[in-house]
Amino acid sequence: MTIKAPANPSYGNASGVAATSTSQTVVLKAKTKQVMITNTGPDAAYVRITPDILAATSADAILPPNSIPIVFTKGEEILSITVVSGGTTSNLHIMPCEGFGSL
Repeated sequence: MTIKAPANPSYGNASGVAATSTSQTVVLKAKTKQVMITNTGPDAAYVRITPDILAATSADAILPPNSIPIVFTKGEEILSITVVSGGTTSNLHIMPCEGFGSL
């Protein structure tokens, strides 16, 4: 079953990160329910969203180059995202989201 969970960006809280061949970490707030990530760079990037800081590898979720935004849902215990590039530097835009909006 598919659940439609719209992303409601937390405006003013986005961050950019240059993903390189060395894994880098972005720390999230506990209350963040979703994370929308866009790869605007020329190479694929890989992302790992975990409760602990663990290095991302090519075995993790792929973000294709010049991609549309991809939304990841996360639990409150997950506080970090690690990213790594599959080639040269890839530019990632990371936007925390609040999940369902009020009706």
